[in-house]
Amino acid sequence: MNTILNSSLPTLIDEIVVVDTLPPNAVAQRRAANSINEANKKLAESQRTYNTTTDLEYTRKSAEKKAKFLQEQQIVERYNSP
Repeated sequence: MNTILNSSLPTLIDEIVVVDTLPPNAVAQRRAANSINEANKKLAESQRTYNTTTDLEYTRKSAEKKAKFLQEQQIVERYNSP
């Protein structure tokens, strides 16, 4: 999924995927699922905070923090040219 984070409008999280049905011997899959679930929870919390605030400085910092988190988790690929 390639997304550009240059929009000034807040983007809503369309869907939270919770992975909870894995085979009991799938250790690597379980770790990956836990990581995905944790990232989704953090993004949802950031989105709720971002949507409820009226402070423009906090909104800007929150958007930067979200973009940094998405980039660190390799959820969004960023390109140098359009």
